[in-house]
Amino acid sequence: MSETIGQDQLRVGDILLYKGDSLIAWLIQQLDGHNCNHAALYYADDTIAEALGQGLTTQGVSKSFGNDDVWVFRHKHHPQPMSKVLNVAQGYLAKKERYAYEQLLLLAILSITRKPDFNPWFYRVVRTILDRAAWVLAQLTELGKEPMICSEFVFRCYEEALPAPYDQFYIEIAGMVAQVASRIRRDEEMVAERFMPGRIHNNSLLQLTLNQARGEWERPLGAFNNADELLSQPTDDDVNAAIERYRQSLQEEDELQVAYESAGAPTLSELRSSVEGFALRLYEAQQKEADQEFMIRSLGGTAPVLQNLKQVCADFVTPNDLWNSDSLYQVGQANTST
Repeated sequence: MSETIGQDQLRVGDILLYKGDSLIAWLIQQLDGHNCNHAALYYADDTIAEALGQGLTTQGVSKSFGNDDVWVFRHKHHPQPMSKVLNVAQGYLAKKERYAYEQLLLLAILSITRKPDFNPWFYRVVRTILDRAAWVLAQLTELGKEPMICSEFVFRCYEEALPAPYDQFYIEIAGMVAQVASRIRRDEEMVAERFMPGRIHNNSLLQLTLNQARGEWERPLGAFNNADELLSQPTDDDVNAAIERYRQSLQEEDELQVAYESAGAPTLSELRSSVEGFALRLYEAQQKEADQEFMIRSLGGTAPVLQNLKQVCADFVTPNDLWNSDSLYQVGQANTST
Protein backbone atom coordinates (compact mmCIF):
# COMPACT_ATOMS: atom_id res chain seq x y z
CA MET A 1 0.00 0.00 0.00
CA SER A 2 1.39 3.41 -1.00
CA GLU A 3 2.29 5.93 1.65
CA THR A 4 -0.13 8.86 1.79
CA ILE A 5 1.56 12.15 0.90
CA GLY A 6 0.12 15.37 2.29
CA GLN A 7 0.25 18.63 0.38
CA ASP A 8 2.88 19.93 2.78
CA GLN A 9 5.14 17.02 1.75
CA LEU A 10 5.10 17.85 -1.95
CA ARG A 11 8.38 19.20 -3.35
CA VAL A 12 8.93 21.53 -6.24
CA GLY A 13 9.69 19.39 -9.30
CA ASP A 14 7.60 16.42 -8.18
CA ILE A 15 5.96 14.54 -11.04
CA LEU A 16 2.28 13.85 -10.51
CA LEU A 17 0.40 11.06 -12.28
CA TYR A 18 -3.39 11.02 -12.25
CA LYS A 19 -6.08 8.37 -12.60
CA GLY A 20 -9.30 9.90 -13.89
CA ASP A 21 -12.70 8.24 -14.23
CA SER A 22 -13.96 9.56 -17.58
CA LEU A 23 -14.48 7.26 -20.57
CA ILE A 24 -11.50 8.77 -22.40
CA ALA A 25 -9.37 8.37 -19.27
CA TRP A 26 -10.42 4.70 -19.06
CA LEU A 27 -9.39 3.97 -22.66
CA ILE A 28 -6.06 5.80 -22.27
CA GLN A 29 -5.38 3.59 -19.26
CA GLN A 30 -6.30 0.46 -21.22
CA LEU A 31 -4.10 1.30 -24.20
CA ASP A 32 -1.19 2.72 -22.21
CA GLY A 33 -1.07 -0.31 -19.92
CA HIS A 34 -1.53 1.39 -16.56
CA ASN A 35 -4.15 3.12 -14.45
CA CYS A 36 -2.88 6.66 -15.03
CA ASN A 37 -3.94 8.96 -17.86
CA HIS A 38 -2.58 12.41 -17.00
CA ALA A 39 0.70 13.94 -15.83
CA ALA A 40 1.60 17.27 -14.23
CA LEU A 41 4.47 19.05 -12.47
CA TYR A 42 4.45 20.45 -8.93
CA TYR A 43 5.64 23.93 -9.83
CA ALA A 44 5.52 25.99 -6.63
CA ASP A 45 3.71 26.11 -3.29
CA ASP A 46 0.11 25.04 -3.94
CA THR A 47 0.73 25.43 -7.67
CA ILE A 48 0.66 22.74 -10.34
CA ALA A 49 1.77 23.29 -13.94
CA GLU A 50 0.03 21.11 -16.51
CA ALA A 51 -1.25 20.89 -20.06
CA LEU A 52 -5.03 21.10 -20.18
CA GLY A 53 -7.66 21.82 -22.80
CA GLN A 54 -7.10 25.57 -22.53
CA GLY A 55 -3.35 25.09 -22.99
CA LEU A 56 -0.42 25.15 -20.59
CA THR A 57 -1.58 26.55 -17.30
CA THR A 58 -1.08 26.63 -13.54
CA GLN A 59 -3.70 26.03 -10.88
CA GLY A 60 -4.03 25.17 -7.22
CA VAL A 61 -3.54 21.65 -5.92
CA SER A 62 -7.15 21.04 -4.90
CA LYS A 63 -8.53 22.21 -8.24
CA SER A 64 -6.01 20.16 -10.19
CA PHE A 65 -6.52 16.97 -8.18
CA GLY A 66 -10.32 17.16 -8.19
CA ASN A 67 -11.67 13.66 -7.56
CA ASP A 68 -8.77 11.87 -9.28
CA ASP A 69 -6.34 9.50 -7.64
CA VAL A 70 -2.85 11.04 -7.82
CA TRP A 71 0.57 9.48 -7.29
CA VAL A 72 3.78 11.39 -6.54
CA PHE A 73 7.09 10.52 -8.25
CA ARG A 74 10.60 11.93 -7.83
CA HIS A 75 13.90 11.58 -9.65
CA LYS A 76 16.15 8.91 -8.13
CA HIS A 77 19.24 11.09 -8.49
CA HIS A 78 17.66 13.90 -6.46
CA PRO A 79 19.01 16.58 -8.83
CA GLN A 80 19.40 19.93 -7.14
CA PRO A 81 18.63 22.68 -7.46
CA MET A 82 15.35 22.21 -9.34
CA SER A 83 15.58 25.74 -10.74
CA LYS A 84 16.80 24.35 -14.09
CA VAL A 85 13.63 22.29 -14.47
CA LEU A 86 11.43 25.15 -13.30
CA ASN A 87 13.10 27.53 -15.74
CA VAL A 88 12.10 25.25 -18.62
CA ALA A 89 8.55 25.02 -17.28
CA GLN A 90 8.44 28.80 -16.92
CA GLY A 91 9.60 29.19 -20.51
CA TYR A 92 6.79 27.01 -21.80
CA LEU A 93 4.24 28.69 -19.53
CA ALA A 94 5.35 32.08 -20.83
CA LYS A 95 4.28 30.89 -24.28
CA LYS A 96 1.18 29.11 -22.99
CA GLU A 97 -1.08 30.71 -25.60
CA ARG A 98 0.92 28.87 -28.24
CA TYR A 99 0.03 25.40 -26.96
CA ALA A 100 -3.12 23.40 -26.33
CA TYR A 101 -3.82 19.89 -25.11
CA GLU A 102 -6.74 17.54 -25.44
CA GLN A 103 -6.74 14.05 -23.95
CA LEU A 104 -8.15 12.96 -27.28
CA LEU A 105 -4.77 13.60 -28.94
CA LEU A 106 -2.97 11.29 -26.52
CA LEU A 107 -5.70 8.71 -27.07
CA ALA A 108 -5.41 8.99 -30.86
CA ILE A 109 -1.67 8.32 -30.80
CA LEU A 110 -2.07 5.39 -28.42
CA SER A 111 -4.83 3.87 -30.56
CA ILE A 112 -2.66 3.71 -33.69
CA THR A 113 0.65 2.66 -32.10
CA ARG A 114 -0.41 -0.10 -29.71
CA LYS A 115 -1.23 -3.71 -30.54
CA PRO A 116 -4.85 -3.65 -31.70
CA ASP A 117 -7.65 -5.47 -29.97
CA PHE A 118 -9.25 -7.71 -32.59
CA ASN A 119 -12.64 -7.07 -31.02
CA PRO A 120 -14.44 -5.45 -34.00
CA TRP A 121 -15.78 -2.62 -31.86
CA PHE A 122 -12.21 -1.50 -31.26
CA TYR A 123 -11.84 -0.49 -34.90
CA ARG A 124 -15.06 1.50 -34.74
CA VAL A 125 -13.84 3.43 -31.70
CA VAL A 126 -10.39 4.02 -33.26
CA ARG A 127 -11.87 5.55 -36.40
CA THR A 128 -14.18 7.75 -34.33
CA ILE A 129 -11.25 8.93 -32.19
CA LEU A 130 -8.97 9.64 -35.16
CA ASP A 131 -11.60 11.60 -37.08
CA ARG A 132 -12.51 13.66 -34.03
CA ALA A 133 -8.83 14.25 -33.22
CA ALA A 134 -8.25 15.44 -36.81
CA TRP A 135 -11.05 17.97 -36.34
CA VAL A 136 -9.56 19.13 -33.01
CA LEU A 137 -6.16 19.59 -34.65
CA ALA A 138 -7.73 21.61 -37.46
CA GLN A 139 -9.24 23.94 -34.85
CA LEU A 140 -5.86 24.32 -33.13
CA THR A 141 -4.29 25.23 -36.47
CA GLU A 142 -6.90 27.92 -37.06
CA LEU A 143 -6.13 29.36 -33.63
CA GLY A 144 -2.38 29.25 -34.30
CA LYS A 145 -1.79 26.72 -31.51
CA GLU A 146 0.42 23.63 -31.38
CA PRO A 147 -0.51 20.39 -29.58
CA MET A 148 1.29 19.57 -26.35
CA ILE A 149 0.71 16.23 -24.60
CA CYS A 150 0.51 16.46 -20.79
CA SER A 151 3.26 13.90 -20.14
CA GLU A 152 5.39 15.41 -22.93
CA PHE A 153 5.35 18.75 -21.11
CA VAL A 154 6.56 17.13 -17.88
CA PHE A 155 9.26 15.14 -19.70
CA ARG A 156 10.54 18.20 -21.58
CA CYS A 157 10.93 20.19 -18.37
CA TYR A 158 13.51 17.64 -17.21
CA GLU A 159 14.94 16.74 -20.63
CA GLU A 160 15.70 20.36 -21.56
CA ALA A 161 17.00 21.45 -18.16
CA LEU A 162 20.61 21.01 -19.32
CA PRO A 163 22.05 20.75 -22.85
CA ALA A 164 24.10 17.58 -22.29
CA PRO A 165 22.55 14.15 -22.99
CA TYR A 166 22.10 11.77 -20.06
CA ASP A 167 22.66 14.48 -17.45
CA GLN A 168 21.37 14.34 -13.86
CA PHE A 169 17.92 15.47 -14.98
CA TYR A 170 17.58 12.83 -17.69
CA ILE A 171 14.46 10.65 -17.44
CA GLU A 172 15.04 7.26 -19.02
CA ILE A 173 12.12 6.07 -21.13
CA ALA A 174 12.07 2.42 -22.20
CA GLY A 175 12.71 2.02 -25.93
CA MET A 176 13.67 5.64 -26.52
CA VAL A 177 17.00 7.29 -27.13
CA ALA A 178 17.47 10.66 -25.43
CA GLN A 179 15.60 13.26 -27.44
CA VAL A 180 18.50 15.62 -26.92
CA ALA A 181 20.32 13.58 -29.56
CA SER A 182 18.28 15.29 -32.25
CA ARG A 183 19.73 18.62 -31.16
CA ILE A 184 23.30 17.37 -31.59
CA ARG A 185 23.27 16.18 -35.19
CA ARG A 186 20.54 15.94 -37.85
CA ASP A 187 21.92 13.17 -40.02
CA GLU A 188 20.76 9.76 -41.15
CA GLU A 189 22.41 7.82 -38.36
CA MET A 190 21.00 9.95 -35.56
CA VAL A 191 17.49 10.14 -36.99
CA ALA A 192 17.41 6.38 -37.52
CA GLU A 193 18.56 5.89 -33.92
CA ARG A 194 15.62 7.92 -32.62
CA PHE A 195 13.07 5.64 -34.31
CA MET A 196 13.04 2.89 -31.72
CA PRO A 197 10.87 0.01 -32.96
CA GLY A 198 9.53 -0.75 -29.50
CA ARG A 199 7.54 2.49 -29.53
CA ILE A 200 5.29 1.36 -32.41
CA HIS A 201 3.89 -2.18 -32.38
CA ASN A 202 4.51 -4.16 -35.55
CA ASN A 203 0.80 -4.99 -35.86
CA SER A 204 -0.41 -1.48 -35.06
CA LEU A 205 -2.66 0.50 -37.36
CA LEU A 206 0.12 3.03 -37.92
CA GLN A 207 2.61 0.36 -38.98
CA LEU A 208 0.01 -1.15 -41.31
CA THR A 209 -0.54 2.27 -42.88
CA LEU A 210 3.20 2.87 -43.24
CA ASN A 211 3.68 -0.53 -44.86
CA GLN A 212 0.94 0.19 -47.41
CA ALA A 213 2.33 3.66 -48.09
CA ARG A 214 5.89 2.60 -48.95
CA GLY A 215 7.04 4.18 -52.18
CA GLU A 216 4.34 6.87 -52.05
CA TRP A 217 6.58 9.66 -50.80
CA GLU A 218 6.11 11.53 -54.07
CA ARG A 219 2.50 12.29 -53.17
CA PRO A 220 2.39 16.07 -52.64
CA LEU A 221 1.33 17.44 -49.27
CA GLY A 222 -1.96 18.68 -50.71
CA ALA A 223 -2.93 15.18 -51.85
CA PHE A 224 -3.56 14.22 -48.26
CA ASN A 225 -6.48 16.63 -48.18
CA ASN A 226 -8.35 14.00 -50.17
CA ALA A 227 -8.44 11.93 -47.00
CA ASP A 228 -11.02 14.38 -45.65
CA GLU A 229 -13.54 13.08 -48.15
CA LEU A 230 -13.69 9.73 -46.33
CA LEU A 231 -13.51 11.09 -42.79
CA SER A 232 -16.56 10.95 -40.59
CA GLN A 233 -17.36 14.02 -38.50
CA PRO A 234 -17.98 12.69 -34.97
CA THR A 235 -18.72 14.84 -31.96
CA ASP A 236 -17.38 14.44 -28.43
CA ASP A 237 -20.62 12.62 -27.60
CA ASP A 238 -19.96 10.21 -30.48
CA VAL A 239 -16.49 9.50 -29.08
CA ASN A 240 -17.84 8.76 -25.62
CA ALA A 241 -20.63 6.60 -27.05
CA ALA A 242 -18.14 4.58 -29.12
CA ILE A 243 -15.86 4.05 -26.12
CA GLU A 244 -18.79 3.00 -23.94
CA ARG A 245 -19.97 0.52 -26.59
CA TYR A 246 -16.45 -0.91 -26.84
CA ARG A 247 -16.24 -1.24 -23.07
CA GLN A 248 -19.57 -3.05 -23.03
CA SER A 249 -18.38 -5.36 -25.79
CA LEU A 250 -15.61 -6.63 -23.54
CA GLN A 251 -18.32 -8.05 -21.28
CA GLU A 252 -21.08 -8.86 -23.78
CA GLU A 253 -19.09 -10.02 -26.78
CA ASP A 254 -21.66 -12.25 -28.49
CA GLU A 255 -24.60 -9.83 -28.36
CA LEU A 256 -22.60 -6.82 -29.47
CA GLN A 257 -20.90 -8.78 -32.25
CA VAL A 258 -24.30 -9.26 -33.89
CA ALA A 259 -25.15 -5.56 -33.39
CA TYR A 260 -21.80 -4.55 -34.86
CA GLU A 261 -22.16 -6.71 -37.95
CA SER A 262 -25.61 -5.26 -38.63
CA ALA A 263 -24.27 -1.71 -38.27
CA GLY A 264 -21.33 -2.23 -40.63
CA ALA A 265 -17.61 -2.06 -39.92
CA PRO A 266 -15.05 0.50 -41.10
CA THR A 267 -12.99 -0.90 -43.94
CA LEU A 268 -9.20 -0.90 -43.97
CA SER A 269 -9.40 1.84 -46.58
CA GLU A 270 -11.53 3.96 -44.26
CA LEU A 271 -9.19 3.32 -41.34
CA ARG A 272 -6.18 4.27 -43.46
CA SER A 273 -7.96 7.47 -44.54
CA SER A 274 -8.56 8.29 -40.88
CA VAL A 275 -4.88 7.75 -40.07
CA GLU A 276 -3.83 9.95 -43.00
CA GLY A 277 -6.35 12.65 -42.10
CA PHE A 278 -5.04 12.72 -38.54
CA ALA A 279 -1.44 12.73 -39.82
CA LEU A 280 -2.12 15.70 -42.08
CA ARG A 281 -3.80 17.76 -39.37
CA LEU A 282 -0.98 16.99 -36.94
CA TYR A 283 1.58 18.03 -39.56
CA GLU A 284 -0.25 21.33 -40.07
CA ALA A 285 -0.82 21.95 -36.36
CA GLN A 286 2.90 21.57 -35.72
CA GLN A 287 3.44 24.30 -38.31
CA LYS A 288 5.82 22.09 -40.24
CA GLU A 289 7.51 23.30 -43.39
CA ALA A 290 7.79 20.52 -45.95
CA ASP A 291 11.38 19.37 -46.33
CA GLN A 292 10.80 16.41 -48.59
CA GLU A 293 14.43 16.01 -49.69
CA PHE A 294 15.56 15.51 -46.09
CA MET A 295 12.63 13.21 -45.34
CA ILE A 296 13.28 11.07 -48.40
CA ARG A 297 17.02 10.83 -47.78
CA SER A 298 16.99 10.01 -44.08
CA LEU A 299 13.58 8.66 -43.12
CA GLY A 300 13.06 5.80 -45.51
CA GLY A 301 10.95 6.97 -48.41
CA THR A 302 7.29 7.31 -47.40
CA ALA A 303 5.32 10.52 -47.48
CA PRO A 304 6.60 13.30 -45.16
CA VAL A 305 3.16 13.61 -43.55
CA LEU A 306 3.22 9.96 -42.47
CA GLN A 307 6.91 10.07 -41.55
CA ASN A 308 6.23 13.04 -39.33
CA LEU A 309 3.49 11.06 -37.60
CA LYS A 310 5.91 8.15 -37.19
CA GLN A 311 8.49 10.46 -35.63
CA VAL A 312 5.95 11.96 -33.24
CA CYS A 313 4.72 8.52 -32.20
CA ALA A 314 8.25 7.15 -31.76
CA ASP A 315 9.28 10.08 -29.56
CA PHE A 316 6.21 10.96 -27.56
CA VAL A 317 6.05 10.15 -23.83
CA THR A 318 2.96 8.78 -22.13
CA PRO A 319 1.94 8.86 -18.44
CA ASN A 320 2.72 5.14 -18.28
CA ASP A 321 6.24 5.81 -19.62
CA LEU A 322 6.84 8.11 -16.68
CA TRP A 323 5.35 5.62 -14.23
CA ASN A 324 7.69 2.87 -15.45
CA SER A 325 10.83 4.99 -15.86
CA ASP A 326 13.87 3.62 -14.05
CA SER A 327 14.89 7.22 -13.37
CA LEU A 328 11.90 7.88 -11.10
CA TYR A 329 10.62 6.38 -7.88
CA GLN A 330 7.17 6.50 -6.36
CA VAL A 331 6.99 8.55 -3.17
CA GLY A 332 3.39 7.65 -2.44
CA GLN A 333 -0.21 8.53 -3.20
CA ALA A 334 -1.25 12.14 -2.71
CA ASN A 335 -3.92 12.93 -0.14
CA THR A 336 -6.60 14.42 -2.41
CA SER A 337 -9.24 14.85 0.27
CA THR A 338 -10.11 18.45 1.13
